[in-house]
Amino acid sequence: MTAAKVSTKTPVYLIHGEDEFTGTTKAKELIRQIIPPEDEILGLEMINARSDTVDEALVFLKQCREAVQTLGFLGNRKVTWLRNANFLDQSIIGKSKEVRARLKDLAEVIQSGLPEGHILVVTTPQVDEKLELYQVCKAAGAVIGYEAAKPWQRDKSAIPFAARLCQELGLTASNDVISALVRKSGTDSRQIQQEIEKLSVYMGDTRTVRIEDIEAVISPSRELFAWNLEDTVANRDLGASLRILRQLLFQKEAPIRLISGLESRFRSLLILREALDKGWIRLSNKFMTKGAITPEQEQLMYQALNDNRLKNPYAAGMRTKQATDFTYAQLDHCRQLILKTRRQLVSSSIPDSWLMDMLIVKICKKPGKAGNKTG
Repeated sequence: MTAAKVSTKTPVYLIHGEDEFTGTTKAKELIRQIIPPEDEILGLEMINARSDTVDEALVFLKQCREAVQTLGFLGNRKVTWLRNANFLDQSIIGKSKEVRARLKDLAEVIQSGLPEGHILVVTTPQVDEKLELYQVCKAAGAVIGYEAAKPWQRDKSAIPFAARLCQELGLTASNDVISALVRKSGTDSRQIQQEIEKLSVYMGDTRTVRIEDIEAVISPSRELFAWNLEDTVANRDLGASLRILRQLLFQKEAPIRLISGLESRFRSLLILREALDKGWIRLSNKFMTKGAITPEQEQLMYQALNDNRLKNPYAAGMRTKQATDFTYAQLDHCRQLILKTRRQLVSSSIPDSWLMDMLIVKICKKPGKAGNKTG
Protein backbone atom coordinates (compact mmCIF):
# COMPACT_ATOMS: atom_id res chain seq x y z
CA MET A 1 0.00 0.00 0.00
CA THR A 2 1.28 3.47 -0.81
CA ALA A 3 1.88 5.54 2.30
CA ALA A 4 0.58 9.10 2.42
CA LYS A 5 1.63 11.91 4.69
CA VAL A 6 -1.42 13.74 5.99
CA SER A 7 -1.61 17.45 5.40
CA THR A 8 -4.46 19.81 6.21
CA LYS A 9 -3.68 21.44 2.86
CA THR A 10 -4.81 18.25 1.11
CA PRO A 11 -8.60 18.51 0.96
CA VAL A 12 -9.41 14.93 -0.09
CA TYR A 13 -7.97 11.45 0.23
CA LEU A 14 -9.30 8.67 -2.00
CA ILE A 15 -8.38 5.18 -0.77
CA HIS A 16 -9.26 2.27 -3.04
CA GLY A 17 -8.70 -1.48 -2.84
CA GLU A 18 -10.77 -4.65 -2.59
CA ASP A 19 -10.00 -5.52 1.05
CA GLU A 20 -12.41 -3.37 3.05
CA PHE A 21 -10.59 -3.96 6.33
CA THR A 22 -7.29 -2.69 4.91
CA GLY A 23 -8.96 0.40 3.45
CA THR A 24 -10.76 1.11 6.71
CA THR A 25 -7.55 0.71 8.71
CA LYS A 26 -5.72 3.14 6.41
CA ALA A 27 -8.53 5.68 6.67
CA LYS A 28 -8.48 5.49 10.47
CA GLU A 29 -4.72 6.05 10.46
CA LEU A 30 -5.17 9.18 8.34
CA ILE A 31 -8.01 10.52 10.44
CA ARG A 32 -6.11 10.05 13.70
CA GLN A 33 -3.30 12.20 12.35
CA ILE A 34 -5.82 15.02 11.91
CA ILE A 35 -8.18 14.54 14.84
CA PRO A 36 -7.22 12.88 18.14
CA PRO A 37 -9.52 9.97 19.11
CA GLU A 38 -11.02 11.97 21.98
CA ASP A 39 -12.16 14.67 19.50
CA GLU A 40 -13.65 12.33 16.89
CA ILE A 41 -17.17 12.64 18.32
CA LEU A 42 -17.25 16.33 17.41
CA GLY A 43 -14.72 16.49 14.57
CA LEU A 44 -15.56 13.41 12.48
CA GLU A 45 -18.69 12.87 10.41
CA MET A 46 -18.82 9.33 9.02
CA ILE A 47 -21.23 8.25 6.29
CA ASN A 48 -21.48 4.48 5.84
CA ALA A 49 -22.09 4.60 2.11
CA ARG A 50 -22.34 0.97 1.03
CA SER A 51 -25.35 0.92 -1.27
CA ASP A 52 -27.59 -1.77 -2.71
CA THR A 53 -29.69 0.61 -4.81
CA VAL A 54 -29.27 3.81 -6.81
CA ASP A 55 -31.54 5.66 -4.38
CA GLU A 56 -29.31 4.74 -1.43
CA ALA A 57 -26.21 5.96 -3.27
CA LEU A 58 -27.92 9.27 -4.07
CA VAL A 59 -28.87 9.78 -0.42
CA PHE A 60 -25.31 9.13 0.77
CA LEU A 61 -23.80 11.48 -1.83
CA LYS A 62 -26.23 14.21 -0.81
CA GLN A 63 -25.25 13.71 2.83
CA CYS A 64 -21.58 13.86 1.86
CA ARG A 65 -21.96 17.16 0.00
CA GLU A 66 -23.80 18.67 2.93
CA ALA A 67 -21.21 17.39 5.38
CA VAL A 68 -18.17 18.81 3.58
CA GLN A 69 -19.83 22.23 3.43
CA THR A 70 -21.04 22.32 7.05
CA LEU A 71 -18.80 23.76 9.76
CA GLY A 72 -17.66 21.35 12.45
CA PHE A 73 -17.99 21.77 16.19
CA LEU A 74 -14.21 22.09 16.49
CA GLY A 75 -14.03 25.29 14.46
CA ASN A 76 -11.91 24.83 11.36
CA ARG A 77 -11.08 21.14 11.97
CA LYS A 78 -13.43 18.59 10.45
CA VAL A 79 -13.13 15.29 8.62
CA THR A 80 -15.92 13.79 6.54
CA TRP A 81 -15.48 10.10 5.84
CA LEU A 82 -17.48 8.60 2.95
CA ARG A 83 -16.91 4.99 3.94
CA ASN A 84 -17.08 1.96 1.64
CA ALA A 85 -18.62 3.86 -1.27
CA ASN A 86 -19.21 0.90 -3.58
CA PHE A 87 -20.60 2.97 -6.46
CA LEU A 88 -17.45 4.60 -7.88
CA ASP A 89 -16.88 1.82 -10.40
CA GLN A 90 -18.55 0.44 -13.51
CA SER A 91 -21.25 -1.44 -11.60
CA ILE A 92 -24.95 -0.96 -12.38
CA ILE A 93 -25.27 1.56 -9.55
CA GLY A 94 -22.00 3.27 -10.45
CA LYS A 95 -23.04 3.71 -14.11
CA SER A 96 -26.40 5.22 -13.20
CA LYS A 97 -26.83 8.68 -14.76
CA GLU A 98 -28.17 10.06 -11.49
CA VAL A 99 -25.23 8.72 -9.47
CA ARG A 100 -22.72 9.95 -12.05
CA ALA A 101 -24.28 13.40 -12.00
CA ARG A 102 -24.10 13.61 -8.21
CA LEU A 103 -20.51 12.37 -8.20
CA LYS A 104 -19.65 15.09 -10.71
CA ASP A 105 -21.37 17.62 -8.47
CA LEU A 106 -19.28 16.47 -5.49
CA ALA A 107 -16.12 16.73 -7.60
CA GLU A 108 -17.00 20.33 -8.48
CA VAL A 109 -17.51 21.16 -4.81
CA ILE A 110 -14.06 19.81 -4.00
CA GLN A 111 -12.50 21.59 -6.96
CA SER A 112 -14.02 24.91 -5.96
CA GLY A 113 -12.48 24.52 -2.50
CA LEU A 114 -13.64 23.05 0.79
CA PRO A 115 -13.88 25.26 3.89
CA GLU A 116 -10.51 25.80 5.54
CA GLY A 117 -9.47 22.82 7.65
CA HIS A 118 -12.07 20.49 6.13
CA ILE A 119 -10.88 17.16 4.75
CA LEU A 120 -12.82 14.50 2.90
CA VAL A 121 -11.74 10.84 3.10
CA VAL A 122 -13.33 8.41 0.65
CA THR A 123 -12.83 4.64 0.84
CA THR A 124 -14.03 2.42 -1.98
CA PRO A 125 -13.40 -1.14 -3.22
CA GLN A 126 -12.99 -0.04 -6.84
CA VAL A 127 -12.88 3.25 -8.69
CA ASP A 128 -13.34 4.20 -12.32
CA GLU A 129 -10.35 6.38 -13.17
CA LYS A 130 -12.44 8.25 -15.76
CA LEU A 131 -14.67 9.72 -13.04
CA GLU A 132 -14.39 13.46 -12.48
CA LEU A 133 -14.16 12.68 -8.77
CA TYR A 134 -11.10 10.50 -9.32
CA GLN A 135 -9.44 13.13 -11.49
CA VAL A 136 -10.09 15.88 -8.94
CA CYS A 137 -8.77 13.73 -6.08
CA LYS A 138 -5.66 12.97 -8.07
CA ALA A 139 -5.07 16.61 -8.97
CA ALA A 140 -6.08 18.37 -5.75
CA GLY A 141 -5.68 15.64 -3.15
CA ALA A 142 -4.16 12.20 -2.75
CA VAL A 143 -5.12 8.85 -4.26
CA ILE A 144 -3.99 5.81 -2.25
CA GLY A 145 -4.35 2.44 -3.92
CA TYR A 146 -3.44 -1.00 -2.68
CA GLU A 147 -3.63 -4.42 -4.24
CA ALA A 148 -5.08 -7.50 -2.61
CA ALA A 149 -2.54 -10.23 -2.04
CA LYS A 150 -2.33 -12.98 -4.63
CA PRO A 151 -4.39 -16.06 -3.73
CA TRP A 152 -1.34 -18.14 -2.81
CA GLN A 153 -0.03 -15.32 -0.58
CA ARG A 154 -3.19 -14.73 1.43
CA ASP A 155 -2.81 -17.56 3.94
CA LYS A 156 0.70 -16.34 4.73
CA SER A 157 -0.63 -12.98 5.95
CA ALA A 158 -4.04 -14.17 7.21
CA ILE A 159 -2.66 -16.64 9.78
CA PRO A 160 -0.53 -14.13 11.77
CA PHE A 161 -3.35 -11.59 11.46
CA ALA A 162 -5.82 -14.07 12.99
CA ALA A 163 -3.32 -15.02 15.71
CA ARG A 164 -2.86 -11.35 16.67
CA LEU A 165 -6.62 -10.75 16.86
CA CYS A 166 -7.06 -13.82 19.08
CA GLN A 167 -4.33 -12.54 21.38
CA GLU A 168 -5.90 -9.07 21.57
CA LEU A 169 -9.22 -10.63 22.62
CA GLY A 170 -7.55 -12.81 25.24
CA LEU A 171 -7.98 -16.07 23.35
CA THR A 172 -5.34 -18.80 23.48
CA ALA A 173 -5.10 -20.78 20.27
CA SER A 174 -2.45 -23.15 18.97
CA ASN A 175 -1.00 -22.84 15.46
CA ASP A 176 -3.16 -25.78 14.34
CA VAL A 177 -6.31 -24.07 15.66
CA ILE A 178 -5.44 -20.77 13.96
CA SER A 179 -4.78 -22.59 10.69
CA ALA A 180 -8.12 -24.40 10.97
CA LEU A 181 -9.88 -21.08 11.59
CA VAL A 182 -8.38 -19.51 8.46
CA ARG A 183 -9.09 -22.61 6.37
CA LYS A 184 -12.74 -22.36 7.31
CA SER A 185 -13.32 -18.60 7.41
CA GLY A 186 -11.21 -17.64 4.41
CA THR A 187 -8.53 -14.97 4.17
CA ASP A 188 -10.59 -11.77 3.98
CA SER A 189 -9.44 -9.69 6.96
CA ARG A 190 -12.89 -8.28 7.69
CA GLN A 191 -14.39 -11.78 7.70
CA ILE A 192 -11.62 -13.05 9.99
CA GLN A 193 -12.23 -10.20 12.44
CA GLN A 194 -15.97 -10.85 12.54
CA GLU A 195 -15.50 -14.60 13.03
CA ILE A 196 -12.97 -14.15 15.85
CA GLU A 197 -15.20 -11.62 17.63
CA LYS A 198 -18.05 -14.14 17.37
CA LEU A 199 -15.74 -16.87 18.66
CA SER A 200 -14.73 -14.71 21.64
CA VAL A 201 -18.35 -14.23 22.70
CA TYR A 202 -19.02 -17.95 22.29
CA MET A 203 -16.02 -18.94 24.44
CA GLY A 204 -17.19 -16.92 27.46
CA ASP A 205 -14.89 -17.41 30.44
CA THR A 206 -13.09 -20.29 28.76
CA ARG A 207 -10.36 -18.67 26.67
CA THR A 208 -8.50 -21.67 25.26
CA VAL A 209 -9.84 -22.42 21.79
CA ARG A 210 -10.03 -25.98 20.49
CA ILE A 211 -10.59 -27.35 17.01
CA GLU A 212 -14.09 -28.36 18.16
CA ASP A 213 -14.87 -24.69 18.89
CA ILE A 214 -13.78 -23.71 15.37
CA GLU A 215 -16.07 -26.35 13.89
CA ALA A 216 -18.98 -25.22 16.08
CA VAL A 217 -18.77 -21.46 15.56
CA ILE A 218 -16.79 -20.37 12.49
CA SER A 219 -18.86 -19.94 9.33
CA PRO A 220 -17.51 -21.78 6.26
CA SER A 221 -17.00 -18.85 3.91
CA ARG A 222 -13.58 -19.47 2.40
CA GLU A 223 -13.38 -18.75 -1.31
CA LEU A 224 -11.42 -21.33 -3.27
CA PHE A 225 -9.46 -20.84 -6.47
CA ALA A 226 -8.86 -22.89 -9.59
CA TRP A 227 -5.29 -23.66 -8.54
CA ASN A 228 -6.65 -25.40 -5.41
CA LEU A 229 -8.29 -27.93 -7.73
CA GLU A 230 -5.19 -28.24 -9.89
CA ASP A 231 -3.09 -29.06 -6.83
CA THR A 232 -5.39 -31.70 -5.36
CA VAL A 233 -5.95 -33.40 -8.72
CA ALA A 234 -2.20 -33.42 -9.41
CA ASN A 235 -1.74 -34.90 -5.93
CA ARG A 236 -4.35 -37.56 -6.79
CA ASP A 237 -6.43 -36.64 -3.75
CA LEU A 238 -9.87 -37.70 -4.99
CA GLY A 239 -11.93 -36.70 -1.96
CA ALA A 240 -10.42 -33.20 -1.67
CA SER A 241 -10.64 -32.70 -5.45
CA LEU A 242 -14.36 -33.47 -5.56
CA ARG A 243 -15.08 -31.23 -2.55
CA ILE A 244 -13.14 -28.34 -4.10
CA LEU A 245 -14.85 -28.87 -7.46
CA ARG A 246 -18.27 -28.59 -5.77
CA GLN A 247 -17.23 -25.36 -4.07
CA LEU A 248 -15.79 -23.85 -7.26
CA LEU A 249 -18.94 -24.66 -9.22
CA PHE A 250 -21.00 -23.15 -6.38
CA GLN A 251 -18.85 -20.02 -6.73
CA LYS A 252 -19.93 -19.93 -10.40
CA GLU A 253 -16.48 -20.77 -11.73
CA ALA A 254 -16.79 -21.71 -15.40
CA PRO A 255 -16.01 -25.40 -16.02
CA ILE A 256 -14.16 -24.50 -19.22
CA ARG A 257 -11.82 -22.28 -17.16
CA LEU A 258 -11.21 -25.12 -14.68
CA ILE A 259 -10.45 -27.46 -17.58
CA SER A 260 -7.96 -24.93 -18.99
CA GLY A 261 -6.18 -24.80 -15.65
CA LEU A 262 -5.97 -28.58 -15.43
CA GLU A 263 -4.69 -28.84 -19.00
CA SER A 264 -1.97 -26.28 -18.25
CA ARG A 265 -1.00 -28.09 -15.04
CA PHE A 266 -0.67 -31.51 -16.69
CA ARG A 267 1.22 -30.01 -19.60
CA SER A 268 3.81 -28.68 -17.13
CA LEU A 269 3.91 -32.04 -15.35
CA LEU A 270 4.63 -33.73 -18.69
CA ILE A 271 7.59 -31.41 -19.28
CA LEU A 272 8.95 -31.97 -15.76
CA ARG A 273 8.47 -35.76 -16.03
CA GLU A 274 10.44 -35.77 -19.28
CA ALA A 275 13.16 -33.64 -17.67
CA LEU A 276 13.30 -36.10 -14.76
CA ASP A 277 13.53 -39.09 -17.09
CA LYS A 278 16.39 -37.44 -19.03
CA GLY A 279 18.26 -36.62 -15.84
CA TRP A 280 18.03 -32.87 -16.45
CA ILE A 281 16.52 -32.24 -13.00
CA ARG A 282 16.25 -34.05 -9.67
CA LEU A 283 14.00 -33.78 -6.62
CA SER A 284 16.08 -33.21 -3.51
CA ASN A 285 14.54 -32.45 -0.09
CA LYS A 286 11.41 -30.94 -1.68
CA PHE A 287 13.49 -28.72 -3.98
CA MET A 288 14.08 -29.10 -7.69
CA THR A 289 17.81 -29.23 -8.37
CA LYS A 290 19.78 -29.34 -11.59
CA GLY A 291 21.06 -32.58 -13.00
CA ALA A 292 22.97 -33.16 -16.21
CA ILE A 293 21.49 -30.20 -18.06
CA THR A 294 23.19 -27.70 -20.34
CA PRO A 295 22.31 -23.98 -20.25
CA GLU A 296 20.62 -24.36 -23.63
CA GLN A 297 18.50 -27.30 -22.40
CA GLU A 298 17.59 -25.41 -19.24
CA GLN A 299 16.48 -22.41 -21.29
CA LEU A 300 14.36 -24.64 -23.54
CA MET A 301 12.76 -26.31 -20.49
CA TYR A 302 11.74 -23.01 -18.88
CA GLN A 303 10.49 -21.65 -22.21
CA ALA A 304 8.29 -24.73 -22.55
CA LEU A 305 7.03 -24.44 -18.95
CA ASN A 306 6.21 -20.74 -19.52
CA ASP A 307 5.63 -20.13 -15.81
CA ASN A 308 7.91 -17.73 -13.92
CA ARG A 309 6.80 -19.20 -10.59
CA LEU A 310 8.64 -22.41 -11.46
CA LYS A 311 11.97 -20.54 -11.42
CA ASN A 312 11.60 -20.66 -7.64
CA PRO A 313 13.30 -23.94 -6.56
CA TYR A 314 10.72 -24.65 -3.84
CA ALA A 315 7.68 -23.99 -6.07
CA ALA A 316 9.32 -26.02 -8.81
CA GLY A 317 10.00 -28.75 -6.25
CA MET A 318 6.32 -29.00 -5.33
CA ARG A 319 5.38 -29.33 -9.00
CA THR A 320 8.19 -31.84 -9.63
CA LYS A 321 6.98 -33.93 -6.69
CA GLN A 322 3.57 -34.12 -8.38
CA ALA A 323 5.23 -35.25 -11.61
CA THR A 324 6.98 -38.12 -9.80
CA ASP A 325 3.61 -39.67 -8.90
CA PHE A 326 2.93 -40.38 -12.59
CA THR A 327 4.79 -42.03 -15.42
CA TYR A 328 5.18 -40.04 -18.64
CA ALA A 329 2.59 -42.30 -20.31
CA GLN A 330 0.10 -41.73 -17.48
CA LEU A 331 0.52 -37.96 -17.69
CA ASP A 332 0.02 -38.03 -21.45
CA HIS A 333 -3.11 -40.16 -20.94
CA CYS A 334 -4.44 -37.67 -18.34
CA ARG A 335 -3.85 -34.78 -20.71
CA GLN A 336 -5.77 -36.59 -23.45
CA LEU A 337 -8.65 -37.15 -21.00
CA ILE A 338 -8.64 -33.43 -20.18
CA LEU A 339 -8.71 -32.42 -23.85
CA LYS A 340 -11.53 -34.91 -24.52
CA THR A 341 -13.55 -33.45 -21.62
CA ARG A 342 -12.94 -29.94 -22.94
CA ARG A 343 -14.47 -30.94 -26.28
CA GLN A 344 -17.44 -32.54 -24.50
CA LEU A 345 -18.05 -29.40 -22.44
CA VAL A 346 -18.66 -27.36 -25.58
CA SER A 347 -20.38 -29.98 -27.73
CA SER A 348 -22.19 -32.46 -25.46
CA SER A 349 -25.55 -32.24 -23.68
CA ILE A 350 -24.12 -34.13 -20.69
CA PRO A 351 -24.13 -31.93 -17.52
CA ASP A 352 -20.84 -30.11 -17.00
CA SER A 353 -20.63 -31.19 -13.36
CA TRP A 354 -20.88 -34.88 -14.32
CA LEU A 355 -18.18 -34.53 -16.97
CA MET A 356 -15.87 -32.83 -14.46
CA ASP A 357 -16.59 -35.46 -11.80
CA MET A 358 -15.74 -38.32 -14.16
CA LEU A 359 -12.56 -36.61 -15.34
CA ILE A 360 -11.31 -36.14 -11.78
CA VAL A 361 -12.15 -39.72 -10.82
CA LYS A 362 -10.22 -41.07 -13.82
CA ILE A 363 -7.15 -38.89 -13.15
CA CYS A 364 -7.05 -39.49 -9.38
CA LYS A 365 -7.57 -43.25 -9.63
CA LYS A 366 -4.26 -44.86 -8.71
CA PRO A 367 -3.17 -48.13 -10.32
CA GLY A 368 -3.80 -51.20 -8.16
CA LYS A 369 -1.16 -53.70 -7.26
CA ALA A 370 -1.61 -55.37 -10.62
CA GLY A 371 -2.40 -52.12 -12.41
CA ASN A 372 -0.66 -50.97 -15.52
CA LYS A 373 1.75 -48.15 -14.63
CA THR A 374 1.50 -46.71 -18.11
CA GLY A 375 -2.19 -45.75 -17.55
